[in-house]
Amino acid sequence: MSAMASASGSAAFDTFEEFSDRCKQLYTESPEKTRMVVKYKHSNAAIYLRCTNDRVCLKYYSDQHVDVKKYEKLNSWIMAMMIGVPEEDVVVGSAGAAPTSAGGGGAAAKKKKGKSSGGVVADVWASRQGMRHVDSQATSPAAAA
Repeated sequence: MSAMASASGSAAFDTFEEFSDRCKQLYTESPEKTRMVVKYKHSNAAIYLRCTNDRVCLKYYSDQHVDVKKYEKLNSWIMAMMIGVPEEDVVVGSAGAAPTSAGGGGAAAKKKKGKSSGGVVADVWASRQGMRHVDSQATSPAAAA
């Protein structure tokens, strides 16, 4: 492992893949307490990622654009887990996390005409809450229906 660990339970990772795997493990061990913080510093065009559950703190730093895309995939996975999508139904690809056909979305579903509804994660969350996701850019109640 190329992570540098300290006595306080903190670890800094050299590769995003190791960081991502450990974040997923940390989340599955304690989903109620695990959270992720991302900071972007414009001065050096770098992202700083931290994932913690108050006992273990994982850190990753990068100034590479490709790592931002990888972070988006990790964040989509974590969001899907938070809203209760079963892990075997989560498909992480170039579009992020999406439920398979069992969830009514995914690649097999037809695209609706018009503006985006806010993404698959928002739609799954809304359906699990018994709500219908409404486009936030709609200008009138008739347009939202």
